[in-house]
Amino acid sequence: MSMLKKDYVLGMLFFSALWGVSEAGLGGLMYSAGVPHASIFLTLVAFGILSVSRSYLPQVGTATLIGLFAMLFKFLNSPFWACHFAGIAITGVTFDVVFLVAKRFEGDVKIEALAGLLGAFGSYAVFAVAMRYVIHYEYWVGPMDKFWGHMLNGAMAAGGCAVVTPLMLRAGEKLRGRFELPFRLRPNTVSFATAGLWALSLAVFSVTVIAG
Repeated sequence: MSMLKKDYVLGMLFFSALWGVSEAGLGGLMYSAGVPHASIFLTLVAFGILSVSRSYLPQVGTATLIGLFAMLFKFLNSPFWACHFAGIAITGVTFDVVFLVAKRFEGDVKIEALAGLLGAFGSYAVFAVAMRYVIHYEYWVGPMDKFWGHMLNGAMAAGGCAVVTPLMLRAGEKLRGRFELPFRLRPNTVSFATAGLWALSLAVFSVTVIAG
């Protein structure tokens, strides 16, 4: 594996761990406490992380891969809820799709805001349709109130992501200007943080399996 590929993998693991911490940590606390509209806050965090990641990992499909590894991170640290995991995967894919379409307009704040809006709303729409009409997941089959409630959350998340996405894209550019090459397989803050987060997750999973 070339150095470039090693850097790419480390960067992907770093951003997926951040997203996974949000889902397993913040998400776990919010859902346990019954915080209303918790998915909106998690979507804003996810789009913020993915927006920053584009400055370092602009390759097509990266957001999808980060989402898949974020799912793994959450799996290692949280009880299994199929719909939560599906939501993470769909968010990564929709982010990739909207920015692939908007690539020729990169740097245009209005287009970036529109991409954030459409990406967030699209992820909610795809999720709701898939759960209800394709997978027929038990929670979603029945009265339409859950479906429309989810779409309302999607509209609110879309509005927030229209603001968060261009802001975090600019933040990513500034970070890259100050820390151009943080993803290296050598002792530094990023590599230690990445290794530590994944090692801790594997330890938590191992203890849970042994205890269970």
